Amino acid sequence: MEENTNLPDLLRQGNPITEGRMKFSPTEKNIYYLVAGRVRKEYVEREIFDGHYCNLKVFIPDNYLTIAADEDHTQRARNALRNLRHRDIEIENKDTGEWLNVGFINYAHYLPSKKGYEVEVSDQIMPYLVELSRNYTEYEIAVAISLQSKWSKELYELCSQYKSYQGGFFFKTVSQLRDMWDLKDKYPDVPKLEKYTIAVAYKELKEKYERGECDLWFEYKKEGRGEAATYKFYVHTHENEETQAAAFKDIHEKSIAIYKILKKYFKRDPKYCDRTYKALELSPDIVTPAFEKIMKIIGTYKAEEIAPVLRFVRREGFKLKLVIPVRTSSHKERLRLAD
Repeated sequence: MEENTNLPDLLRQGNPITEGRMKFSPTEKNIYYLVAGRVRKEYVEREIFDGHYCNLKVFIPDNYLTIAADEDHTQRARNALRNLRHRDIEIENKDTGEWLNVGFINYAHYLPSKKGYEVEVSDQIMPYLVELSRNYTEYEIAVAISLQSKWSKELYELCSQYKSYQGGFFFKTVSQLRDMWDLKDKYPDVPKLEKYTIAVAYKELKEKYERGECDLWFEYKKEGRGEAATYKFYVHTHENEETQAAAFKDIHEKSIAIYKILKKYFKRDPKYCDRTYKALELSPDIVTPAFEKIMKIIGTYKAEEIAPVLRFVRREGFKLKLVIPVRTSSHKERLRLAD
């Protein structure tokens, strides 16, 4: 174990960590940032990774814990390290069925002679901190540590994940937020959920951004009521203000165009059109390919054939979660004409 105490300016972590279920306090989260930063220094910047993961020991000096837990760092930091050994990180991939529940660290050992802590990180979490060729979140460690609210930290990470994706525009349902933040039994009233989590993060991030102490902030809007509500987030950075506005407008206009096309071909099923439009709003990444596919279908098929083909593409081609039976198998073959 090398006792180099440098940290990278930027921290990268797999998106499953960003959106995984964790119960970290602000101090615990700060120590997570420090430990994850040391892991990145050891594995990535020193290029020692040989394709095999193992438990990794990193060194966290006393002065770094002061950053994580203020001047009263000794007791608070030790409590946080103790808790981190018992805190769960839960990652679930609903597409593959993979599920992981793991503690972040295996042990923490204070070494008086070295004035710091030896911390061992589990090998099970390593792929999400090291193997990041795609689908990762990158953010500034100093900013993350400086945020006071745990919800500011959570939304800072989430906004960092999406800031360069679809113009920084993303959606989360109330159910997704509850699951991510492990709030199934807390803030049962949605307005209170918003008040004590999202609104708190919005205020802190915006104020720090305006003071030049943070690289991003977000706006948000709630659509729908109760547990069926959806929050739309719009991430602001210095670099992407103009591209964000253009991307949002483009996605919105294409979603409206798709909705109008469906209304034309499914006049007797307006609820189907409404559900599809809602599903597109929750999956902005597929709006453009869906629009292009639908325009090809309209230009390829006869008028009486378009509706069943649209249903098939809506279910199979873009995996929007609305179960519609395919009318005839022949449409599967003919669909190739639109590819």
